[in-house]
Amino acid sequence: MKKYAIIIAVEQYSDPNIDDVAYARRDAVEFSNALELHGFDKAGQLILIDNQATKGVIESRVRKVIKRLQKGDVLYFYYAGHGFSKGAKNFLTCHDTLDADWDGTSVSLAPIFSEMQASDCDRIAFFLDCCESGIKATSGLRGIYDNLKEHELEEFLDAAKHCVCFAACRSDESSYSSMHLQHGIWTYHIIEAFRGDAPLALERGMLTGNSLQNYLKGEVPRTLNKAYTTKHDQTPWMYGALSGDFLLADLRPVLEERREKASKGSNVMAELLFKIEESEGLKSLSGWKKSYRVPDGYSDTTRLFAAGCGSDDLKTDLDATYDKLRKAFGFARRDLDVSEPGDGTGTIVTPYFNYSVSLELNPDELGEVVWTKTVDAIKAPDQITCAAFAEVFDDVFDTLEFSLPNWLEIDDFIDAVEAAKIPDLTITYDREATYCELQITGAVGTITLTSHSLSICHDRPEDTQLLIESFVTARKLIQKHGVPLISFTPKKKLPPP
Repeated sequence: MKKYAIIIAVEQYSDPNIDDVAYARRDAVEFSNALELHGFDKAGQLILIDNQATKGVIESRVRKVIKRLQKGDVLYFYYAGHGFSKGAKNFLTCHDTLDADWDGTSVSLAPIFSEMQASDCDRIAFFLDCCESGIKATSGLRGIYDNLKEHELEEFLDAAKHCVCFAACRSDESSYSSMHLQHGIWTYHIIEAFRGDAPLALERGMLTGNSLQNYLKGEVPRTLNKAYTTKHDQTPWMYGALSGDFLLADLRPVLEERREKASKGSNVMAELLFKIEESEGLKSLSGWKKSYRVPDGYSDTTRLFAAGCGSDDLKTDLDATYDKLRKAFGFARRDLDVSEPGDGTGTIVTPYFNYSVSLELNPDELGEVVWTKTVDAIKAPDQITCAAFAEVFDDVFDTLEFSLPNWLEIDDFIDAVEAAKIPDLTITYDREATYCELQITGAVGTITLTSHSLSICHDRPEDTQLLIESFVTARKLIQKHGVPLISFTPKKKLPPP
């Protein structure tokens, strides 16, 4: 069995009257790279981008690939550019398509369909990210063209039982791109799925026709709404006789390899803790009543009193976070275990990490309470860098903390740093040497060391990715400058004396 891919993208047209297609080139390249994970080596990929994708070259080279197909082979056909129909026939534009002769200078899909239908290839998948929205109304010809017609696609797919087709939008809609993602939105999620970066697109580690389409139907509108302030409609479309059980990619080997690498190299990430502490007036809690008085001392009684005043607020936070986690990660009910608020604390246990929130009376300012929110017990380090985690927790935390693998004598560390006279590093500490702060040129945030932890603290809540990047940068700088800190590689942790 051989795997072939035909990947065509036209971002820029030779005719200035035809609009560019944003990010088509990048979409094609990254889709090609994603297919390499699944045995589509570059030697078996026909890649035609911009001036390589002329009408003559496309028709000639595509025909040659199809003629090579044998029983048991697999072919994936991807196109990004302007597509249109005239009458009942569908066309894909080329780099040399002319505004004055659209159908005469574009590639008709009908001959390609016929040749594929006659081939011995067992599985063919089309991925079409195209619409006619970039065709300008020049020379009075605009009205005779329309989006790709689904009827011709369905007719071919009904006859070719071994084919399935995915399209970025329905025939009366347009396909949109995202400046933030630097991709066509639909293609971005296709690539994400083939890379194994979209768990919700998989069925037991496998990407099938139905699992991919179900994922696209949910994610494309969601991303579209984030990318544009005005409402747009884009409905991913799929058709094919074998769509229900059409295996597109088996991600299990890729995911297993990642798990093995994670178990060897991601221990540091697993030890991280996201954190924020914020103060709030005791009287502003929803459970405070006018008849209450601010405590005049700190004790278990006053601590529980404050927790009772904030129990509804704490429940509101847990409920809101629970809903966000379900929507972002697609968790089922049984995936999440929530401990009901009690004594001023609550926790949500997920398959990947734990989220906790607590409310504590401030012993130094009895008219205040301190809210502490954390994410810890990270069981799947790759999940804290994914888009879903960011969707839930961006702008929530201001601190990233790492539990040191061994107990650190702060006074000995301070002495060693001062003796080393390390350039680009400033150290400050309290007189009792219970902690110290490091300022390293190039590091973002304040680095604080205690006997058992290292933390990077920002002056306001930040995106989770920025917190991680600042930690990674600090880690590299510490190693680069030879700061006499114990290894970042976790070893057996020693208990504090």
